[in-house]
Amino acid sequence: MHALLFFPPPYKRGLGRPKKVRKKGAEEPKNKGVVSKVGTVIKCSICQKMGHNACTCKNPHVFKTVKFPSEKKEEGHIKNKRQHMHLEMKEAQMQLYQLR
Repeated sequence: MHALLFFPPPYKRGLGRPKKVRKKGAEEPKNKGVVSKVGTVIKCSICQKMGHNACTCKNPHVFKTVKFPSEKKEEGHIKNKRQHMHLEMKEAQMQLYQLR
């Protein structure tokens, strides 16, 4: 009798972009490097109390800035004096609005 030889099918490279994460083996841990936030208590940066953050702070003595959609672009690095003056004018207007 003659023995039949079986070979695996030829390797074909898959279409599309390769996967970012490799397939892990059965003995490797599932979530290596992931840290859980369970048990951490948040602290407010305005009143320094535990249990809430600055967005939900109910302290009325502290001026909260209101961010408008147009101001989100100007939050980063101040590029020139005109932009700096514009930001100062907006802050002054917001303070006047708060005093009314």
